Amino acid sequence: MKMERWKSNLYFLWIAQILSLMSFGFGIPFIPYFIQELGVTDPVSVKFYLGILNSVPGLAMGIMAPVWGYLADRLGRKMILLRATFFGILVLAGMGLSQNVNHLIIARLMQGIFTGTVTASYALVAAGTPDNKLSYALGVIASSNFIGSSIGPFVGGLMAEQFGYRISFFAGSSLLVLSFLIILIAVKEENKTKWSDFKEQSKDKKENSPVIHRLRNAITPLFFVILVILFFVKLGGNASAPYISIFVQEIRGTITGSSAITGTINGAVGLSTALAGLTIGRLGDRISKRKILYVLLAGTIFVSLPLYFISRIVYFTLVYCFLFYLIGSAEPILMSLMSENTPKEKRGMAFGIYSLIANLGWAASPVIGSAVTIAFGTKTVFLCIPAAFFIALLISLMFLKEQREKIPS
Repeated sequence: MKMERWKSNLYFLWIAQILSLMSFGFGIPFIPYFIQELGVTDPVSVKFYLGILNSVPGLAMGIMAPVWGYLADRLGRKMILLRATFFGILVLAGMGLSQNVNHLIIARLMQGIFTGTVTASYALVAAGTPDNKLSYALGVIASSNFIGSSIGPFVGGLMAEQFGYRISFFAGSSLLVLSFLIILIAVKEENKTKWSDFKEQSKDKKENSPVIHRLRNAITPLFFVILVILFFVKLGGNASAPYISIFVQEIRGTITGSSAITGTINGAVGLSTALAGLTIGRLGDRISKRKILYVLLAGTIFVSLPLYFISRIVYFTLVYCFLFYLIGSAEPILMSLMSENTPKEKRGMAFGIYSLIANLGWAASPVIGSAVTIAFGTKTVFLCIPAAFFIALLISLMFLKEQREKIPS
């Protein structure tokens, strides 16, 4: 029996996204060590540049996300995903060629402007999946992202210890070529807008332009509430990530061997987050997404609080992994809420806006983290997690409750 197209696309995209996130995971988690190799060795300077290097791509990606989302609705989501993957190949190679930290900053800026495979894959899946399978499909794609994010740092950490950080970036660039070919050959997009139709619509210069009209239709009160919650989820979820490597280095007292340990921690976190997408995501198709979200946000607050007091890497890893199981469960629920309340033909734009807010949260978190770690020490950044999720929970309780009649239970 022939497999349904949406399932076929889902499974091929699942493989392609694992490879894609593996590629980026080979080198990016070890940027704190790489910049020390490039000559930035003062601890305060390292934290300062980490703030810049981790905020620049998020800010650029946030600005470009609505543009790519709009073009995805007009030109096809597969084309936008291919664009993101192709430029990812070039960006990772550029990082490996960096001769100083400024070159690395430029490469990260290019990453933010031209890549974004995660959002593009979500938009492609959301547009072609039946509504009653949406939470499941988005959970599967979320799992691919986190599986790739778990394998990549683990392999990349071992590779960096043996062959150096540059080789890790080059290896990631090479692996991304395979992801590009899978998408190009195996993924088939149906009912996409033809280029001739797009050119015809572009001639319309009336007051209500297509972009403004689609924005008005996409940003409903419920969607706006979801976006605000998402911002704080991303803010809290990404606040500590750039500083895990520094945390490990400070505990061990040496950079030697820290790449492998950091890669293992990131790998374990990615695995736990992947399990979240496959388990909690399925529950969203059966019971109230709103109630699941309340539990996840509250649980994240209580689980993240002990991180500040833990000083042994093994215990830290266990708690940190469980924390990201909860965080990884929350985002597919938010995406599912957004998708099922947005018409299919507008989901490219909706995911573009969603990505804009997510990336603004991603961009803001390292800036805050950098300021906190410089002023109060590296471990203090872990307190940003419960603070951000407390705000997210408060907003959920205040405003999602008022929208309960629009949320499927």
